[in-house]
Amino acid sequence: MDHIAASSVAFIFDCDGTLVNSTPVWAYAQPELLHRHGIDVTVDDFAQFEHLSLEDECQAYHDIWGIGENGEELYHELSDILIDGYSKVPPREGLLAFLKQAQEAGIAMCVATSTPAELVTSALAGAGLDRYMEFITTTGGPLQAVPRCV
Repeated sequence: MDHIAASSVAFIFDCDGTLVNSTPVWAYAQPELLHRHGIDVTVDDFAQFEHLSLEDECQAYHDIWGIGENGEELYHELSDILIDGYSKVPPREGLLAFLKQAQEAGIAMCVATSTPAELVTSALAGAGLDRYMEFITTTGGPLQAVPRCV
């Protein structure tokens, strides 16, 4: 019987919920943005925006509540809140040991996610995960590979 060589092994990770638990960042960011502009909302108020991209959501905030110069300005403000939050999110429990072991075994690792690249980069650097990932691929805007910053 012929033996077939195993193919190379690589791990492809999603960011949110897999590498880091970013749920608290998202739960904080949008209400904080609106609060900074004098608008207090409930979780139910966000149901109408769930289907929108972040850019479109920020434009809707401007259109509905008249805050900010325009949606783009609000998007940049929201991005700053999110980047700061992502930089403080710890890695999932046990993840660092797992990644170290995989790296020592020569397994290539990367991130493929719909989370914007600047948020993923912030999370990886803040959680000490960036040294394990070869690159990041996101669907935010044009498909791109963001080299790791090691």
